[in-house]
Amino acid sequence: VNQNFEIPHFSPVEYKYNPNATQSWIWSAQAGISANVGFQVQAYNATSIGQFAFLQNNGSMATCIHVQDVGTYLLTFLSAGRRVGGDHNFTVVVAGGNSSVVGSWNYGTRSNTTFVENSQYVDIVASGDYYLVWAGINSGSDRTSFIDGITWQYLRPFTSTSTSSTSSSTSTSTSTSNQTQDSDSDTESD
Repeated sequence: VNQNFEIPHFSPVEYKYNPNATQSWIWSAQAGISANVGFQVQAYNATSIGQFAFLQNNGSMATCIHVQDVGTYLLTFLSAGRRVGGDHNFTVVVAGGNSSVVGSWNYGTRSNTTFVENSQYVDIVASGDYYLVWAGINSGSDRTSFIDGITWQYLRPFTSTSTSSTSSSTSTSTSTSNQTQDSDSDTESD
């Protein structure tokens, strides 16, 4: 799944919107891949070889994965904000091949941040194809988030007491000075 966005390979100062040569990802017009300093020299040190995805304003990217084993999975990825353009929010969705949403979580990146790790537990109750989607949810002022190091890891099967008839998600809430995360299931009211 090209989780570090090293394909196609770019020169150190290059970036491309909607890079159709990636084959494993679907891109909108306001999303793409950048070399480590390619996105107007306003990116941050990526932990991969040197390229990462970007979501600008309402840009989105998606990939399809096949899940064989039911149980709990861990989705992790790195995100950072662009030095200019202001804070940016995006949502991450895991959806079944029939478009049923298994989980949806909102994240935010702050301008002038470094990459931070995000993680989400996802319960999958049926084998099949699933889509992992990252989508920007606000626009204006060149708001941009960078995404890298995506992993999808099978953790454990359901036990007889934890199996449910509907799909559900359990979230881990993290909050740092650079990153905020809200889960639909853990939303706090003021």
